[in-house]
Amino acid sequence: MQTTTLINGAPQDKLSVADRGLHYGDGLFETIAVVTGQPSYWQQHLARLILGCQRLKFPVIDIDQLTAEAKQILAEKKSGVLKIILTRGHGKRGYQPEKRPNLNHILLFYPNTEVMPAAQAESGVKLTICQTPIVKNPLLSGIKHLNRLEQVLASAEWSDKNIYDGLMLYQQEYAVCGTKTNLFIVKDGILITDPLIEYGINGVMRAEIIEQAKASAIPIELRPLTLDECLSADEVFISNSLIGIYPVTAIVKHTYAIGKITKTLQTLIASRQCLGF
Repeated sequence: MQTTTLINGAPQDKLSVADRGLHYGDGLFETIAVVTGQPSYWQQHLARLILGCQRLKFPVIDIDQLTAEAKQILAEKKSGVLKIILTRGHGKRGYQPEKRPNLNHILLFYPNTEVMPAAQAESGVKLTICQTPIVKNPLLSGIKHLNRLEQVLASAEWSDKNIYDGLMLYQQEYAVCGTKTNLFIVKDGILITDPLIEYGINGVMRAEIIEQAKASAIPIELRPLTLDECLSADEVFISNSLIGIYPVTAIVKHTYAIGKITKTLQTLIASRQCLGF
């Protein structure tokens, strides 16, 4: 039987009820596309995990051990999703963490999960606008911590299966990101995305898009993006490490063509899957 869950290196699926990840969301996670049995952008995901550990003041993680366990769980696997979860582990009641915590690390493989489906990448997706705001917190911005209640509440705002994601706003004025995606627009030939210094997640795919845009001499600005700018954009697209780039064809009643810069970046990303350890 193929292993689909490892907890601290052992094939099991049970964790102590005293785990701080359960009590306080005291932890981190990474969601990694698996293509032909290989993790995409492995080193980039590890780099963000390490940054998250530094921000949360976790002990240094054993990267070699984590890599060995990832290879173990992906043995004989094909396509799907690998999720890594780190928690501060077992703790006493109360918020104050242990000075020398024993981290729990969990690896889960989700088989048969559609990664980078071609249909939506070609035809585009529709977005709604969420009422649940995104909260400013520079200490936690950029990293994938376990406190995701903002995204949970925002995702509960729509049930229309034709809506792929919802835009989350800061102060009801700035379009920051989707509930599960990063946001880009193109206006007058310039690619624009929020710098995500005070909120949001600095996606692995987002970083790759920015790198490829700069390498291809596509003008790019990292600055706060108002909702009005987003709604009046020439092109809009969203990204994450599972879907790559999805063009946006509609935000509520505003419609968009799938433009040249979006298509160019899709081609560049598709040629740079960065598979393997």
